[in-house]
Amino acid sequence: MRRIAEFDALRGVAAVVVVVFHLLEDPRLGLMGSAVDLFFVLSGFLITSIILRTHEAPGFLRGFYLRRALRIWPIYYLSFLVLWAYVPFFQHDPSFEGLPYYLSFTQNIQQNWKGRVAPHFPLYGHTWTLAIEEQFYLLWPILVPIVGRKRLPLLLVPLIVGPIFARVAGVPISAIVARCDALAWGGLLAWLASGPGADRLRSTRARWAFGLIGAAGVVGVVGFGRLTGLHYLQWPYEGPAMPRVWASLQMSSLGLAYLSAVGFTISSAGRPWMRPLRGPVLGYLGRISYGLYLFHPLAFFPVNQLRYRAFGGHDWFVFDLAKLALAVGMAAASYRFIEAPILRYKDRISSGSGSGAAIASAVPSTTGEADSIRADPGVRLPVPGATHLGTSARESRPEARPGEAGRSGAGGGVA
Repeated sequence: MRRIAEFDALRGVAAVVVVVFHLLEDPRLGLMGSAVDLFFVLSGFLITSIILRTHEAPGFLRGFYLRRALRIWPIYYLSFLVLWAYVPFFQHDPSFEGLPYYLSFTQNIQQNWKGRVAPHFPLYGHTWTLAIEEQFYLLWPILVPIVGRKRLPLLLVPLIVGPIFARVAGVPISAIVARCDALAWGGLLAWLASGPGADRLRSTRARWAFGLIGAAGVVGVVGFGRLTGLHYLQWPYEGPAMPRVWASLQMSSLGLAYLSAVGFTISSAGRPWMRPLRGPVLGYLGRISYGLYLFHPLAFFPVNQLRYRAFGGHDWFVFDLAKLALAVGMAAASYRFIEAPILRYKDRISSGSGSGAAIASAVPSTTGEADSIRADPGVRLPVPGATHLGTSARESRPEARPGEAGRSGAGGGVA
């Protein structure tokens, strides 16, 4: 049994980058918000790996959905109780019209079909990324077994190319049809890692290939950014059709860069030069990244209340530190007292069924620690399984004034 501890570090870095981006609220730093696409690539890779390994087990779908629900739902719905305690402090009475969308993870569905945002629910605009992942978890374990491993690229290629045209057509990038390319890149990497030549992914040649892919992605981000006149991601882009093409290709280039990061991590796992990514701090931040994503707007709100009510709205650095500390504290408490016990329970109940045992052999039976991978006989590269990614670092823009409903945040600077 091997562990890819570096995956936790990638999650930790991405989570911190997105939280800091929302803390600073500077559109010139929009590339920081694109770190959610790193989570999407990781999610596509890990979940596709699980499906390819376990979809033939009896009761696979039931076990898969049960594990996803136990990982995501408890603190998500619990967070609404925390939000309810904030309602008396809102400057204006919040509208609950959008609540059903958020409770059902469909807050971005209208953007897919009607091009408009669901009625906003305060402090939860950032959870459109969680909605994308939930929709992915719902559909992907059905589609992959139908298509089969051999024909999986025939499904993945349209999912990589299609969002380019969807974004050019003006589909918001918080809609799954315009943002699924990062998930598909991860799925393609899982397909490569599960094939007969999977051992080649740990070769020096593979590391060079991923390095070149990453370099091409960075060149694309910079080059297409200059063609649009945007030296950072600024979404949604509104302007002439041709710059919209460059802006969409810029986002695709980001997908390549993040694919490179995940692929290089797989090919270099355990190597001496990866030691900084195996440190305890980044690993821990990765394990609590789901709570950090979910709770950071709820942590920013009371500090903003204090700042405006007691200190006249002064924007002192100490308040930023307080927001970060409270966000990490809430995430740590959530993981220690809620998520970890539920994850242990999830592993116990899954071990009693064929599907659960199969999935447990592909994922670590731990409480959200670094992803473990088991080597197949005769294959030097293990096929990764997954704990949940921390479900992606999601974005939110924190309260600007005491009592205001939070503005809808978005990856890559989407407003």
